[in-house]
Amino acid sequence: MQALNIANMAPGHYEETRQASAADLDLHERDEFQAPITMVIRIDKASDELIVTVDWQTVISGSCDRCADPLQIPLSDALAMVYTYDPQERGEEDEDVLLISESTREVDLTDHLRQSLILALPLKLLCREECKGLCSHCGANLNNESCSCPPDPLDPRWEKLEQLLNRKK
Repeated sequence: MQALNIANMAPGHYEETRQASAADLDLHERDEFQAPITMVIRIDKASDELIVTVDWQTVISGSCDRCADPLQIPLSDALAMVYTYDPQERGEEDEDVLLISESTREVDLTDHLRQSLILALPLKLLCREECKGLCSHCGANLNNESCSCPPDPLDPRWEKLEQLLNRKK
């Protein structure tokens, strides 16, 4: 759990650095998050609101989606939330402005951090952009070796298009 103790916090600017594990953010079921997550938390407190920004970074682990080689990718992002005591400040559509009472002693950042980490994950994990992947017939890693498999036959549904393209050459 990543909670900020705001009880008796005077107005002003605060900054702290923290480290968290995947388990601290309820990410233990996600295999990508094995390295610690480093966070720089900045808090700006005014009389009626608290602005919290978190810059985080970590390294995710996995295997390339094309060639299955193991990889590690640096990942970072930032998130900002506003906690307010004034119900007028909280808009209906604004999810980043949260209403708290003046008796609130701490705010929990865990859900926001977990969502930010998951949303920052790339859709495809690639060892490099130009990864050639594996041969679909023999399984050879085409980044390291070439294979002698014959090319796949052309799908008959595309023959007309290939004829049109060849005519223009």
